[in-house]
Amino acid sequence: MSIRDEVEFLRQVPLFADIEPGQLQVLAFSAQRIEIAAQDDLFAAGTLVGAGYLVLHGQGAVLKPGSGAHMHAALVETGAFLGELAMIANLPVSITVRAHTPMRALRIDHDMFLRVCGEFPDFGAKVLAALTSRLDTSLEDLRQAQACFDRARPFTRP
Repeated sequence: MSIRDEVEFLRQVPLFADIEPGQLQVLAFSAQRIEIAAQDDLFAAGTLVGAGYLVLHGQGAVLKPGSGAHMHAALVETGAFLGELAMIANLPVSITVRAHTPMRALRIDHDMFLRVCGEFPDFGAKVLAALTSRLDTSLEDLRQAQACFDRARPFTRP
């Protein structure tokens, strides 16, 4: 896969949708290409991976830690971007991602992400704006869910 193809994949990620192609080329060029075998974990919940991952090929599952086992939460497919906060803020991941099929991904390291932000301040500002917009949407969804709970009748015991 060419850098141009990888840039097009990055442009499909909402976090990078408004980023200039040249800046995405720098990000794609500096990213590490990794292969994950079927049934292997891309990363495990609670680990400090220090990177975001763009799935270039393959399928997997998002697993959330549950009561003694992992619960299947979502399907991961080509084009998925995983570990945003690990890439941006170097925080531990809260999910496990396990490959169902062999997967190929771009690994965008936290330090490289910060370096690109430093060299292209508008890049960092646009990523922050996209993240803020997503956070605003999530907070509004939570407010609406809270309003539904507030309107619900209380449970009574028979």
